[in-house]
Amino acid sequence: MRLRTLVSIVVMGMLPSLDAIASLKYDLSEALNDAGRQRMLGQKMLKSYAQIRLDVDVVQARLELLQAIDLYQQQHLNLLRFLEDEGTQQQLSRIDALWSRYRQQLVATDGQQAVVKASVIQELSSVSEELLLANEQLVKTLERNNDAKAGWLINISGRQRMLSQRLAKTYLLSSLAKQPQSSEELLKVQKEFSKTLHLLKTYNFGNLHITDSLAKIEAEWLWFQSVLEQDDGTRYNLIVAEASKQLLLQLEQLTFMYQLEVQKKVK
Repeated sequence: MRLRTLVSIVVMGMLPSLDAIASLKYDLSEALNDAGRQRMLGQKMLKSYAQIRLDVDVVQARLELLQAIDLYQQQHLNLLRFLEDEGTQQQLSRIDALWSRYRQQLVATDGQQAVVKASVIQELSSVSEELLLANEQLVKTLERNNDAKAGWLINISGRQRMLSQRLAKTYLLSSLAKQPQSSEELLKVQKEFSKTLHLLKTYNFGNLHITDSLAKIEAEWLWFQSVLEQDDGTRYNLIVAEASKQLLLQLEQLTFMYQLEVQKKVK
């Protein structure tokens, strides 16, 4: 099951290559990374759903929605098998109930109907937030079980992945609802992303690949942010969707490199 999960992540363009991960052992640092990725996938699914409803690159958006659903399920099963203590099993049981509900709603209303009621979108948004909070609690539990600083770095770097998709999701849902673009939420998330990125730049472990990755992320972020801040009344749905995708690819690689650094220190 883990190999299938890793293949899926590589296919989605989220990790450098299978060669880089073939020898890795599934341990707490990887479980933390996977749990953190679940936060992102929940947001990405609703972003893709909004794209479908807005007729924005529909074929690709539906593919990404199905890939995200499949990857979430695979990682959820991996975590269920690996995390055997009672506390995390209880957390995963709560996540399982929310995930089953969320997945069913997404598959049933993935944009094939001519009209989807506002109440359906509101329900999807509500469940996605519950799922995000439940996954966040699991991540914090796993962070405490890892080496303090190492676990923290994987957590906050991984959280940036989620924020990249949350920004796009919020923007696209506001377009879907034909309402102002939730400026308060967008500003709040942008501030958190910028603050965390500045902090991460102080943790490169003397690794040139990490330094280069952080520079690329900063460049992608400045472009993405400039689009989000446009206030001329034009909706930049396709540009926002694409910019968030490119930012996510860079963040996924950065988080993986932090995971590798952690595993080096454990050996």
